[in-house]
Amino acid sequence: MVDSGQRERLQGADPIPPLAETEQRNLIPAFFYPDFTHQNSRWQRMVDNARPDSLIVINPNSGPGSGRDVNYVHAIDDCRARGLKVIGYIRTRRGTVPLRPTYAWMLGRRTKNVVEQIDAYRSWYPKMAGVFLDEMNLDAQDRAVERRGFFTHYTTVEQYHAGIKAEVRKRTQQTIVGNPRDVSGSHGDWAFDAVDVLVVQEAGESRYLSWTPPDWVYPGTNRAHAYRIAHLVHGVTNEREVAEASRARHAGYVYITDETGSSPDQLWNEVPRSWRLK
Repeated sequence: MVDSGQRERLQGADPIPPLAETEQRNLIPAFFYPDFTHQNSRWQRMVDNARPDSLIVINPNSGPGSGRDVNYVHAIDDCRARGLKVIGYIRTRRGTVPLRPTYAWMLGRRTKNVVEQIDAYRSWYPKMAGVFLDEMNLDAQDRAVERRGFFTHYTTVEQYHAGIKAEVRKRTQQTIVGNPRDVSGSHGDWAFDAVDVLVVQEAGESRYLSWTPPDWVYPGTNRAHAYRIAHLVHGVTNEREVAEASRARHAGYVYITDETGSSPDQLWNEVPRSWRLK
Protein backbone atom coordinates (compact mmCIF):
# COMPACT_ATOMS: atom_id res chain seq x y z
CA MET A 1 0.00 0.00 0.00
CA VAL A 2 1.18 3.56 -0.71
CA ASP A 3 1.96 5.18 2.65
CA SER A 4 0.47 8.52 3.71
CA GLY A 5 3.63 10.46 2.91
CA GLN A 6 3.80 9.09 -0.60
CA ARG A 7 0.07 9.67 -1.13
CA GLU A 8 0.45 13.30 -0.04
CA ARG A 9 3.45 13.66 -2.35
CA LEU A 10 1.52 12.19 -5.27
CA GLN A 11 -1.58 14.28 -4.66
CA GLY A 12 0.48 17.42 -4.19
CA ALA A 13 2.24 16.93 -7.52
CA ASP A 14 -0.79 15.73 -9.45
CA PRO A 15 -4.45 16.61 -8.80
CA ILE A 16 -5.73 13.66 -10.84
CA PRO A 17 -7.21 10.92 -8.62
CA PRO A 18 -5.76 7.39 -8.85
CA LEU A 19 -6.68 5.36 -11.90
CA ALA A 20 -9.46 2.81 -11.59
CA GLU A 21 -8.51 -0.82 -12.16
CA THR A 22 -10.58 -0.87 -15.35
CA GLU A 23 -8.57 2.07 -16.73
CA GLN A 24 -5.26 0.24 -16.71
CA ARG A 25 -3.82 -1.85 -19.53
CA ASN A 26 -1.01 -4.39 -19.51
CA LEU A 27 2.47 -4.09 -20.99
CA ILE A 28 3.53 -7.74 -21.07
CA PRO A 29 7.12 -8.86 -21.78
CA ALA A 30 6.09 -12.20 -23.30
CA PHE A 31 9.58 -13.68 -23.43
CA PHE A 32 8.27 -17.22 -23.95
CA TYR A 33 7.47 -19.11 -27.11
CA PRO A 34 3.87 -18.97 -28.35
CA ASP A 35 2.50 -22.46 -27.73
CA PHE A 36 -0.87 -23.36 -29.24
CA THR A 37 -0.69 -27.10 -28.56
CA HIS A 38 -2.82 -27.05 -25.41
CA GLN A 39 -5.40 -24.79 -23.81
CA ASN A 40 -3.43 -24.05 -20.65
CA SER A 41 -0.18 -22.96 -22.28
CA ARG A 42 1.50 -19.79 -21.06
CA TRP A 43 0.54 -17.98 -24.24
CA GLN A 44 -3.09 -19.04 -23.93
CA ARG A 45 -3.30 -17.94 -20.29
CA MET A 46 -1.74 -14.60 -21.20
CA VAL A 47 -4.15 -13.71 -24.00
CA ASP A 48 -7.09 -14.93 -21.93
CA ASN A 49 -6.20 -12.57 -19.05
CA ALA A 50 -4.65 -9.51 -20.73
CA ARG A 51 -6.81 -6.42 -20.63
CA PRO A 52 -8.13 -4.94 -23.90
CA ASP A 53 -5.69 -2.64 -25.75
CA SER A 54 -2.73 -4.15 -23.90
CA LEU A 55 0.75 -4.31 -25.47
CA ILE A 56 2.43 -7.71 -25.88
CA VAL A 57 6.22 -7.69 -26.34
CA ILE A 58 7.56 -10.63 -28.32
CA ASN A 59 11.24 -11.52 -28.20
CA PRO A 60 12.12 -14.35 -30.61
CA ASN A 61 15.88 -14.21 -29.89
CA SER A 62 16.97 -11.01 -28.12
CA GLY A 63 15.42 -9.35 -31.15
CA PRO A 64 13.63 -10.60 -34.28
CA GLY A 65 15.76 -13.75 -34.64
CA SER A 66 17.07 -15.15 -37.92
CA GLY A 67 13.86 -15.61 -39.89
CA ARG A 68 10.07 -15.69 -39.98
CA ASP A 69 8.48 -18.08 -37.49
CA VAL A 70 4.95 -19.18 -38.37
CA ASN A 71 4.00 -19.58 -34.70
CA TYR A 72 4.73 -15.91 -34.09
CA VAL A 73 2.59 -15.08 -37.13
CA HIS A 74 -0.28 -17.06 -35.58
CA ALA A 75 0.38 -15.42 -32.21
CA ILE A 76 0.15 -11.92 -33.67
CA ASP A 77 -3.09 -12.80 -35.46
CA ASP A 78 -4.45 -14.27 -32.21
CA CYS A 79 -3.63 -11.09 -30.30
CA ARG A 80 -5.12 -8.80 -32.93
CA ALA A 81 -8.35 -10.81 -32.88
CA ARG A 82 -8.56 -10.18 -29.12
CA GLY A 83 -7.87 -6.45 -29.32
CA LEU A 84 -4.23 -6.76 -28.21
CA LYS A 85 -1.23 -5.13 -29.89
CA VAL A 86 2.08 -6.92 -30.48
CA ILE A 87 5.41 -5.07 -30.51
CA GLY A 88 8.93 -6.43 -31.08
CA TYR A 89 11.87 -6.42 -28.66
CA ILE A 90 15.05 -4.53 -29.63
CA ARG A 91 18.01 -4.19 -27.27
CA THR A 92 19.78 -0.83 -27.56
CA ARG A 93 22.49 -1.37 -24.91
CA ARG A 94 22.11 2.20 -23.63
CA GLY A 95 22.34 3.63 -27.12
CA THR A 96 25.48 1.81 -28.24
CA VAL A 97 23.82 -0.59 -30.70
CA PRO A 98 24.33 1.12 -34.07
CA LEU A 99 21.26 2.83 -35.46
CA ARG A 100 22.01 2.21 -39.16
CA PRO A 101 24.05 -0.31 -41.20
CA THR A 102 27.76 -0.45 -40.40
CA TYR A 103 30.90 -1.96 -41.82
CA ALA A 104 31.58 -4.03 -38.72
CA TRP A 105 32.23 -7.04 -40.96
CA MET A 106 35.63 -5.43 -41.65
CA LEU A 107 36.49 -6.16 -38.04
CA GLY A 108 35.50 -9.80 -38.40
CA ARG A 109 32.01 -9.54 -36.93
CA ARG A 110 28.52 -8.51 -37.98
CA THR A 111 26.42 -6.25 -35.76
CA LYS A 112 22.64 -6.18 -36.14
CA ASN A 113 21.80 -2.52 -36.06
CA VAL A 114 18.47 -1.07 -34.95
CA VAL A 115 17.22 -0.33 -38.49
CA GLU A 116 17.93 -3.91 -39.58
CA GLN A 117 15.91 -5.23 -36.66
CA ILE A 118 13.01 -2.89 -37.38
CA ASP A 119 13.04 -4.00 -41.02
CA ALA A 120 13.21 -7.68 -40.05
CA TYR A 121 10.17 -7.40 -37.79
CA ARG A 122 8.34 -5.42 -40.45
CA SER A 123 9.16 -7.92 -43.19
CA TRP A 124 8.47 -11.13 -41.28
CA TYR A 125 5.57 -9.89 -39.13
CA PRO A 126 3.83 -7.04 -41.04
CA LYS A 127 0.85 -7.02 -38.66
CA MET A 128 2.97 -5.97 -35.70
CA ALA A 129 2.14 -2.65 -34.04
CA GLY A 130 5.59 -1.32 -33.11
CA VAL A 131 8.81 -1.85 -31.17
CA PHE A 132 10.06 -2.14 -27.58
CA LEU A 133 13.44 -0.44 -27.06
CA ASP A 134 15.13 -2.06 -24.06
CA GLU A 135 18.05 -0.59 -22.11
CA MET A 136 17.18 2.94 -23.21
CA ASN A 137 19.65 5.61 -22.12
CA LEU A 138 18.02 8.74 -20.64
CA ASP A 139 21.21 10.78 -20.36
CA ALA A 140 20.65 13.16 -23.28
CA GLN A 141 24.24 14.45 -23.08
CA ASP A 142 25.78 10.98 -23.18
CA ARG A 143 27.55 9.98 -26.38
CA ALA A 144 26.05 6.99 -28.16
CA VAL A 145 28.53 5.03 -30.25
CA GLU A 146 28.05 3.76 -33.80
CA ARG A 147 30.97 1.77 -35.17
CA ARG A 148 31.60 2.20 -38.87
CA GLY A 149 34.57 0.26 -40.12
CA PHE A 150 37.76 1.28 -38.32
CA PHE A 151 36.47 4.61 -37.03
CA THR A 152 33.76 5.65 -34.60
CA HIS A 153 30.89 8.06 -35.13
CA TYR A 154 29.39 9.79 -32.08
CA THR A 155 25.90 11.21 -31.66
CA THR A 156 23.92 12.21 -28.58
CA VAL A 157 21.49 9.72 -27.13
CA GLU A 158 18.63 12.14 -27.79
CA GLN A 159 19.56 12.30 -31.49
CA TYR A 160 19.94 8.52 -31.54
CA HIS A 161 16.37 8.01 -30.32
CA ALA A 162 15.03 10.72 -32.60
CA GLY A 163 16.55 8.72 -35.46
CA ILE A 164 14.87 5.52 -34.27
CA LYS A 165 11.53 7.30 -34.05
CA ALA A 166 11.91 8.60 -37.61
CA GLU A 167 12.74 5.11 -38.92
CA VAL A 168 9.81 3.51 -37.09
CA ARG A 169 7.34 6.13 -38.27
CA LYS A 170 8.64 5.76 -41.82
CA ARG A 171 7.64 2.09 -41.69
CA THR A 172 4.14 2.94 -40.37
CA GLN A 173 4.63 1.14 -37.06
CA GLN A 174 2.71 3.24 -34.61
CA THR A 175 3.81 2.33 -31.08
CA ILE A 176 7.30 2.89 -29.65
CA VAL A 177 7.93 1.79 -26.07
CA GLY A 178 11.17 2.80 -24.34
CA ASN A 179 12.51 0.99 -21.30
CA PRO A 180 15.34 2.67 -19.35
CA ARG A 181 14.23 0.40 -16.43
CA ASP A 182 14.49 3.18 -13.83
CA VAL A 183 14.15 6.95 -14.23
CA SER A 184 15.16 7.83 -10.65
CA GLY A 185 17.62 10.71 -10.55
CA SER A 186 17.38 11.38 -14.28
CA HIS A 187 15.99 14.28 -16.29
CA GLY A 188 14.44 12.24 -19.05
CA ASP A 189 11.39 14.34 -19.89
CA TRP A 190 12.76 14.59 -23.46
CA ALA A 191 12.10 10.85 -23.79
CA PHE A 192 8.36 11.43 -24.12
CA ASP A 193 9.17 13.11 -27.46
CA ALA A 194 11.09 10.01 -28.57
CA VAL A 195 8.66 7.27 -27.50
CA ASP A 196 4.93 6.78 -27.08
CA VAL A 197 5.15 4.83 -23.81
CA LEU A 198 7.99 5.04 -21.28
CA VAL A 199 8.73 2.34 -18.69
CA VAL A 200 9.57 4.60 -15.76
CA GLN A 201 10.20 1.73 -13.34
CA GLU A 202 11.16 -1.94 -13.67
CA ALA A 203 11.85 -3.28 -10.19
CA GLY A 204 11.19 -5.87 -7.52
CA GLU A 205 8.28 -5.48 -5.12
CA SER A 206 10.00 -3.87 -2.11
CA ARG A 207 11.95 -1.39 -4.20
CA TYR A 208 8.86 -0.50 -6.18
CA LEU A 209 6.68 0.15 -3.13
CA SER A 210 9.29 2.48 -1.58
CA TRP A 211 9.95 4.34 -4.84
CA THR A 212 8.74 7.87 -5.57
CA PRO A 213 8.57 8.87 -9.26
CA PRO A 214 10.28 12.14 -10.26
CA ASP A 215 8.04 15.13 -10.92
CA TRP A 216 8.53 15.11 -14.69
CA VAL A 217 6.81 11.73 -14.97
CA TYR A 218 3.46 12.95 -13.59
CA PRO A 219 0.55 13.55 -15.96
CA GLY A 220 -0.29 16.99 -14.53
CA THR A 221 -3.93 17.64 -15.36
CA ASN A 222 -3.87 15.48 -18.49
CA ARG A 223 -5.32 12.10 -17.58
CA ALA A 224 -4.47 10.73 -21.03
CA HIS A 225 -0.77 11.10 -20.14
CA ALA A 226 -1.15 8.07 -17.88
CA TYR A 227 -1.14 5.94 -21.03
CA ARG A 228 2.40 7.08 -21.71
CA ILE A 229 3.62 5.67 -18.37
CA ALA A 230 4.38 1.98 -17.70
CA HIS A 231 5.51 0.04 -14.62
CA LEU A 232 6.95 -3.51 -14.63
CA VAL A 233 7.08 -5.15 -11.20
CA HIS A 234 8.48 -8.62 -10.46
CA GLY A 235 8.92 -10.86 -7.42
CA VAL A 236 5.50 -9.75 -6.16
CA THR A 237 3.94 -11.43 -3.13
CA ASN A 238 1.08 -8.98 -2.61
CA GLU A 239 -0.43 -8.25 -6.00
CA ARG A 240 -3.26 -6.13 -4.59
CA GLU A 241 -0.86 -3.77 -2.80
CA VAL A 242 1.36 -3.32 -5.85
CA ALA A 243 -1.64 -2.78 -8.13
CA GLU A 244 -2.97 -0.08 -5.80
CA ALA A 245 0.40 1.67 -5.82
CA SER A 246 0.58 1.55 -9.63
CA ARG A 247 -2.84 3.18 -9.93
CA ALA A 248 -1.92 5.88 -7.41
CA ARG A 249 1.15 6.64 -9.52
CA HIS A 250 -0.96 6.87 -12.68
CA ALA A 251 0.60 3.97 -14.59
CA GLY A 252 -1.64 3.51 -17.59
CA TYR A 253 0.30 0.33 -18.42
CA VAL A 254 1.36 -2.15 -15.75
CA TYR A 255 2.59 -5.72 -15.46
CA ILE A 256 2.79 -7.44 -12.08
CA THR A 257 4.33 -10.90 -11.73
CA ASP A 258 5.56 -13.18 -8.96
CA GLU A 259 8.45 -14.37 -11.13
CA THR A 260 12.00 -13.81 -9.86
CA GLY A 261 15.43 -14.08 -11.44
CA SER A 262 18.59 -12.25 -12.42
CA SER A 263 17.92 -11.91 -16.15
CA PRO A 264 15.00 -10.82 -18.36
CA ASP A 265 14.62 -14.38 -19.66
CA GLN A 266 13.94 -15.54 -16.09
CA LEU A 267 11.77 -12.62 -15.01
CA TRP A 268 9.47 -12.58 -18.03
CA ASN A 269 9.34 -16.28 -18.92
CA GLU A 270 6.04 -17.07 -17.22
CA VAL A 271 2.62 -15.50 -16.66
CA PRO A 272 1.63 -14.27 -13.17
CA ARG A 273 0.49 -16.78 -10.58
CA SER A 274 -2.98 -15.27 -10.45
CA TRP A 275 -3.35 -16.04 -14.17
CA ARG A 276 -1.96 -19.57 -13.79
CA LEU A 277 -4.56 -20.39 -11.13
CA LYS A 278 -7.54 -19.44 -13.30
